[in-house]
Amino acid sequence: MKKTIVSLTAFALLTSAAPAFAQDNNQVSNTTANKEFSPMAAQMSYSFWDLYHTSHIDTKDTFKVDASGTVSLTLVQYPNNNGNGTANLNYGIINLDGKQVGSTINVDKNYTSTNTTIYWYNIPKGTYKIRISNPYGGVDAMGNGYIN
Repeated sequence: MKKTIVSLTAFALLTSAAPAFAQDNNQVSNTTANKEFSPMAAQMSYSFWDLYHTSHIDTKDTFKVDASGTVSLTLVQYPNNNGNGTANLNYGIINLDGKQVGSTINVDKNYTSTNTTIYWYNIPKGTYKIRISNPYGGVDAMGNGYIN
């Protein structure tokens, strides 16, 4: 069973050729005679493919929570290689010891031309990763996202 994960910069994430990242999350400002593009800053971004059913993957990169608060994850997910079915994945926050912090959030829908944002509340100060799992024996999945 092969699992693959790749870290991306915020710029690469917003300009990716992947079929799914909604461009309406970009901040665009018009100045004088020319147009400038300003990508939103992301604390951490990720991309994955070949997330086989009954397996999980952790992001390579980490993000920090400076004071107890809310963590938001904007994501897309869909069947591997645009296959049939619905990606039904769980998302959780883990500390560097691999212990879960907060609840697991289930996203049972394909997001290919739009995205969705999920939230965790009252996450304590610390350094974390996102754990993405495909526990339900459904379709193999791929996707990407970012913490902002």
